[in-house]
Amino acid sequence: MELRDYVKIISRNIWLIIIVIVLTGLLSYLFTSKTKTTYSGFKTISVNKSASATNSNYYQYDGFYSASAANLQAKGLASWINTPATVNQIYEKAQLSAPEVNDKNLKNLISVKNDIDSNVVSISMTDSSKEDLIKKLDSLGELAQTYFSTITSSDQYSLRTGDNAISSQVANSQMNLLAGIFSGLIIGIVLAFGKEYFSKA
Repeated sequence: MELRDYVKIISRNIWLIIIVIVLTGLLSYLFTSKTKTTYSGFKTISVNKSASATNSNYYQYDGFYSASAANLQAKGLASWINTPATVNQIYEKAQLSAPEVNDKNLKNLISVKNDIDSNVVSISMTDSSKEDLIKKLDSLGELAQTYFSTITSSDQYSLRTGDNAISSQVANSQMNLLAGIFSGLIIGIVLAFGKEYFSKA
């Protein structure tokens, strides 16, 4: 087949192609319009250890031992946060209903990260409600302070919770519409050639 034969097939089936393009574009628009905005929240909690005033020789060398002790406590804090029981406490303190899922999925509602040799614990969550997300992050910070005060001495360790960082993820309606139209064009052309093929078979 020559190029003009392809053009003739497309011309004969132009309405089929247009209908498919309109349908896929419309479906893409409807899907995007019904997609809810997702909010991502981020908080950091850092653990610091004070140098001993009575045994200053132990914490020389740029506070190496202090940093190591703080890193160890940070790992313990990260492990405590990343448990189903703690996640339930966060929802309870925020006065929100926790999702009815198994323990593994409940743990996955919170992402906890503590790098090697780091005294900082990074926590991230997502929610469709910005207000609920802020409540959960604030509750986490308060629970962490309470938990940490029960397992350490205040004159040896201090806990610092960072401010909440919130970002929104909105579906790109223009990009999705263009993708729907392009997909409709490809599908329409394929259907047009398929129609011609089977009509001659």
